[in-house]
Amino acid sequence: NTLSIVYDDYNLQLGVTPGILFSKILSTQWIYIVFGGGLIILITLFLSHRVAGPFFNFERSVNRMIEGDISEEIYLRGKDEGKELAKKLNAFNLILSDKLANMEGFNREVGDRAKTIEALMSQPDENKEDILKLLAQIREKQTRIDTLINDYTFTR
Repeated sequence: NTLSIVYDDYNLQLGVTPGILFSKILSTQWIYIVFGGGLIILITLFLSHRVAGPFFNFERSVNRMIEGDISEEIYLRGKDEGKELAKKLNAFNLILSDKLANMEGFNREVGDRAKTIEALMSQPDENKEDILKLLAQIREKQTRIDTLINDYTFTR
């Protein structure tokens, strides 16, 4: 609570020291304050877009994954944050896609073998050797599917 006296352009001003100092600083430095504030706002917007954009991209990609679509890669802009996470998610999706494609092929082969067994069973002269071969092939494919499934830990 101190009192200050300021003499400026033939005017004598009396006032509380903080108030007088603030008004003098504001009157002489306003251009720097406005320019600095605008610069801070632009930098904040620029940096937040480097983080907010990837978060939006990750959320969209994870939602697609939840819906069962793991075919698309996550692409980020040149200076976006989160590139390592995007690479890991893309690698996971690629590995999972490959394993699902293998399981799809094994499933198709099992279905073909089952149809062949049905055809052989409907014939009057049963070929037990052919049926046993087909059953062994089905068991092998089923073992491969189990191996692919057991690569993952999940709730059952």
